Amino acid sequence: IELPKLHQVLDNFRTWCYKLETRENLVFWTDAPNFDISVLEAEYKLCGGKPPWQDSKIRDLRTLYAPFNKELIIPKTVPGHIPHHPLSDAIDIANQVIELYEKIRIHH
Repeated sequence: IELPKLHQVLDNFRTWCYKLETRENLVFWTDAPNFDISVLEAEYKLCGGKPPWQDSKIRDLRTLYAPFNKELIIPKTVPGHIPHHPLSDAIDIANQVIELYEKIRIHH
């Protein structure tokens, strides 16, 4: 199996983001932006590209948890979750954001 080159993956991701109808409202959720976003920005820079996000559109999942102590902590929701696997983590974070928004709506 021949794996795609890093620049191809980054270009494909950027292209996918730019094609979204909600591009102007697109936000990027992460569990640790100072790590995840920094790594991705370094990879884009290394490949001579520009990341598809604006700094003002980066969100930290921990911010959603903060006001609720531990009562709303949501366990990993994806069956077969693989820790530290990029796609598995992305799906998990998306599910957590959805569940937190639903719980926030119920509590307020």
